[in-house]
Amino acid sequence: AAASTPSSANRRPPPSLQYRILRHTACMIAVVGTIWFALSLSSGGSFATGSSVNLASDTTADSILDAKAPAAATTTAATATMSTSGFSFEVFGRVQGVFFRKYTERKANELGLAGWVRNTSRGSVEGEVASRSTAGRSDQSESETTLQRMEHWLGKVGSPKSTIERADFSPLPEERVRKLLTEYETFTVLKTKR
Repeated sequence: AAASTPSSANRRPPPSLQYRILRHTACMIAVVGTIWFALSLSSGGSFATGSSVNLASDTTADSILDAKAPAAATTTAATATMSTSGFSFEVFGRVQGVFFRKYTERKANELGLAGWVRNTSRGSVEGEVASRSTAGRSDQSESETTLQRMEHWLGKVGSPKSTIERADFSPLPEERVRKLLTEYETFTVLKTKR
Protein backbone atom coordinates (compact mmCIF):
# COMPACT_ATOMS: atom_id res chain seq x y z
CA ALA A 1 0.00 0.00 0.00
CA ALA A 2 1.31 3.40 -0.99
CA ALA A 3 1.53 6.08 1.69
CA SER A 4 -0.72 9.06 1.07
CA THR A 5 1.82 11.83 1.73
CA PRO A 6 2.17 14.76 -0.63
CA SER A 7 5.16 14.57 -2.93
CA SER A 8 7.94 17.07 -2.45
CA ALA A 9 7.15 18.49 -5.91
CA ASN A 10 3.73 19.68 -4.64
CA ARG A 11 5.07 21.46 -1.55
CA ARG A 12 6.02 25.11 -1.63
CA PRO A 13 9.42 26.05 -0.27
CA PRO A 14 9.36 28.21 2.85
CA PRO A 15 9.44 31.96 2.15
CA SER A 16 12.90 33.50 1.99
CA LEU A 17 14.10 35.92 4.65
CA GLN A 18 13.97 38.75 2.10
CA TYR A 19 10.31 37.96 1.30
CA ARG A 20 9.38 37.82 5.01
CA ILE A 21 11.11 41.18 5.68
CA LEU A 22 9.35 42.73 2.68
CA ARG A 23 5.99 41.40 3.85
CA HIS A 24 6.61 42.65 7.41
CA THR A 25 7.54 46.08 6.03
CA ALA A 26 4.36 46.16 3.93
CA CYS A 27 2.29 45.35 7.05
CA MET A 28 3.97 48.16 8.99
CA ILE A 29 3.27 50.59 6.14
CA ALA A 30 -0.37 49.47 6.20
CA VAL A 31 -0.62 50.18 9.93
CA VAL A 32 0.91 53.63 9.53
CA GLY A 33 -1.39 54.34 6.56
CA THR A 34 -4.46 53.25 8.51
CA ILE A 35 -3.52 55.44 11.50
CA TRP A 36 -2.86 58.37 9.14
CA PHE A 37 -6.27 57.82 7.54
CA ALA A 38 -7.99 57.62 10.95
CA LEU A 39 -6.27 60.82 12.12
CA SER A 40 -7.31 62.51 8.91
CA LEU A 41 -10.95 61.48 9.42
CA SER A 42 -11.00 62.40 13.10
CA SER A 43 -9.64 65.88 12.38
CA GLY A 44 -12.03 66.55 9.52
CA GLY A 45 -9.28 66.31 6.92
CA SER A 46 -7.07 68.96 8.55
CA PHE A 47 -4.43 66.41 9.58
CA ALA A 48 -3.78 65.36 5.97
CA THR A 49 -3.61 68.98 4.76
CA GLY A 50 -1.02 70.07 7.31
CA SER A 51 -3.14 71.90 9.89
CA SER A 52 -2.20 71.19 13.46
CA VAL A 53 -4.12 68.65 15.49
CA ASN A 54 -4.02 68.61 19.27
CA LEU A 55 -3.97 64.87 19.92
CA ALA A 56 -4.30 65.33 23.65
CA SER A 57 -7.68 67.04 23.40
CA ASP A 58 -9.02 66.02 19.96
CA THR A 59 -8.19 62.34 19.77
CA THR A 60 -7.15 59.53 22.07
CA ALA A 61 -5.13 56.53 21.01
CA ASP A 62 -8.18 54.31 21.63
CA SER A 63 -10.39 56.41 19.38
CA ILE A 64 -7.79 56.27 16.62
CA LEU A 65 -7.59 52.49 16.85
CA ASP A 66 -11.38 52.16 17.14
CA ALA A 67 -11.98 54.39 14.11
CA LYS A 68 -13.60 52.58 11.25
CA ALA A 69 -10.59 52.89 8.96
CA PRO A 70 -10.47 50.55 5.94
CA ALA A 71 -8.70 47.21 6.34
CA ALA A 72 -6.48 47.96 3.37
CA ALA A 73 -2.87 47.08 2.83
CA THR A 74 -2.22 50.64 1.66
CA THR A 75 -4.57 53.59 2.05
CA THR A 76 -4.16 57.13 0.82
CA ALA A 77 -5.15 59.81 3.34
CA ALA A 78 -8.47 61.49 2.61
CA THR A 79 -8.55 65.21 1.90
CA ALA A 80 -11.37 67.72 1.68
CA THR A 81 -11.64 67.27 -2.12
CA MET A 82 -11.84 63.50 -1.94
CA SER A 83 -14.96 61.40 -1.65
CA THR A 84 -15.98 58.90 0.96
CA SER A 85 -18.48 57.48 -1.52
CA GLY A 86 -16.02 55.80 -3.87
CA PHE A 87 -12.49 54.47 -4.30
CA SER A 88 -10.13 53.02 -6.87
CA PHE A 89 -8.25 49.81 -6.16
CA GLU A 90 -5.52 47.53 -7.43
CA VAL A 91 -5.09 44.02 -6.03
CA PHE A 92 -1.82 42.11 -6.37
CA GLY A 93 -1.05 38.42 -5.95
CA ARG A 94 -2.61 35.37 -7.56
CA VAL A 95 -5.69 37.23 -8.78
CA GLN A 96 -5.84 36.41 -12.49
CA GLY A 97 -7.18 33.10 -13.76
CA VAL A 98 -9.00 32.44 -10.47
CA PHE A 99 -12.33 34.16 -11.22
CA PHE A 100 -11.37 37.17 -9.08
CA ARG A 101 -13.14 39.64 -11.39
CA LYS A 102 -16.33 37.57 -11.52
CA TYR A 103 -16.48 37.23 -7.72
CA THR A 104 -15.70 40.96 -7.38
CA GLU A 105 -18.60 41.76 -9.70
CA ARG A 106 -20.90 39.49 -7.70
CA LYS A 107 -19.88 40.97 -4.32
CA ALA A 108 -20.17 44.58 -5.52
CA ASN A 109 -23.61 43.96 -7.00
CA GLU A 110 -24.69 42.22 -3.75
CA LEU A 111 -23.71 45.42 -1.91
CA GLY A 112 -25.47 47.64 -4.46
CA LEU A 113 -22.28 49.31 -5.72
CA ALA A 114 -21.51 50.64 -9.20
CA GLY A 115 -18.21 50.61 -11.07
CA TRP A 116 -15.88 48.29 -12.93
CA VAL A 117 -13.05 45.77 -12.57
CA ARG A 118 -10.47 44.44 -15.05
CA ASN A 119 -7.20 42.53 -15.31
CA THR A 120 -4.02 44.49 -16.02
CA SER A 121 -0.98 43.52 -18.06
CA ARG A 122 1.01 43.65 -14.76
CA GLY A 123 -0.83 40.57 -13.46
CA SER A 124 -2.97 42.56 -11.02
CA VAL A 125 -6.67 43.44 -10.98
CA GLU A 126 -7.81 47.07 -10.89
CA GLY A 127 -11.10 48.91 -10.72
CA GLU A 128 -13.24 51.68 -9.34
CA VAL A 129 -16.16 51.44 -6.92
CA ALA A 130 -18.89 54.00 -6.16
CA SER A 131 -21.83 53.91 -3.77
CA ARG A 132 -25.28 55.13 -4.76
CA SER A 133 -26.52 55.42 -1.16
CA THR A 134 -25.03 58.92 -0.66
CA ALA A 135 -26.55 60.55 -3.75
CA GLY A 136 -28.01 63.81 -2.48
CA ARG A 137 -27.54 62.94 1.22
CA SER A 138 -25.26 64.37 3.84
CA ASP A 139 -25.37 61.23 6.03
CA GLN A 140 -22.71 58.91 4.60
CA SER A 141 -22.51 56.22 7.31
CA GLU A 142 -24.43 53.60 5.27
CA SER A 143 -22.26 54.27 2.21
CA GLU A 144 -19.04 54.13 4.24
CA THR A 145 -20.03 50.81 5.80
CA THR A 146 -20.84 49.32 2.39
CA LEU A 147 -17.60 50.61 0.89
CA GLN A 148 -15.61 49.35 3.88
CA ARG A 149 -17.14 45.89 3.43
CA MET A 150 -16.15 45.93 -0.25
CA GLU A 151 -12.66 47.19 0.56
CA HIS A 152 -12.23 44.44 3.17
CA TRP A 153 -13.44 41.81 0.69
CA LEU A 154 -11.00 43.04 -1.99
CA GLY A 155 -8.02 43.29 0.36
CA LYS A 156 -8.56 40.22 2.55
CA VAL A 157 -11.07 37.74 1.08
CA GLY A 158 -11.22 37.66 -2.73
CA SER A 159 -12.27 34.68 -4.80
CA PRO A 160 -11.90 31.18 -3.31
CA LYS A 161 -8.75 30.30 -5.29
CA SER A 162 -7.09 33.72 -5.15
CA THR A 163 -4.10 34.67 -3.01
CA ILE A 164 -4.04 38.36 -2.16
CA GLU A 165 -0.57 39.70 -1.45
CA ARG A 166 -1.39 43.40 -1.40
CA ALA A 167 -4.25 45.77 -2.18
CA ASP A 168 -3.91 49.50 -2.80
CA PHE A 169 -6.90 51.83 -2.33
CA SER A 170 -7.35 55.53 -3.11
CA PRO A 171 -10.43 57.70 -2.53
CA LEU A 172 -12.03 59.06 -5.69
CA PRO A 173 -12.80 62.75 -6.30
CA GLU A 174 -16.53 63.57 -6.12
CA GLU A 175 -16.61 64.34 -9.86
CA ARG A 176 -15.31 60.85 -10.67
CA VAL A 177 -17.88 59.24 -8.36
CA ARG A 178 -20.69 61.11 -10.12
CA LYS A 179 -19.33 60.04 -13.53
CA LEU A 180 -19.08 56.39 -12.42
CA LEU A 181 -22.68 56.44 -11.17
CA THR A 182 -23.77 57.87 -14.52
CA GLU A 183 -21.73 55.43 -16.67
CA TYR A 184 -22.43 52.22 -14.74
CA GLU A 185 -25.84 51.14 -13.46
CA THR A 186 -24.27 48.11 -11.77
CA PHE A 187 -20.78 46.76 -11.24
CA THR A 188 -19.23 45.43 -14.47
CA VAL A 189 -16.25 43.36 -15.63
CA LEU A 190 -14.26 45.18 -18.33
CA LYS A 191 -11.78 43.78 -20.85
CA THR A 192 -8.14 43.50 -19.83
CA LYS A 193 -6.10 46.71 -20.02
CA ARG A 194 -3.18 46.21 -22.39
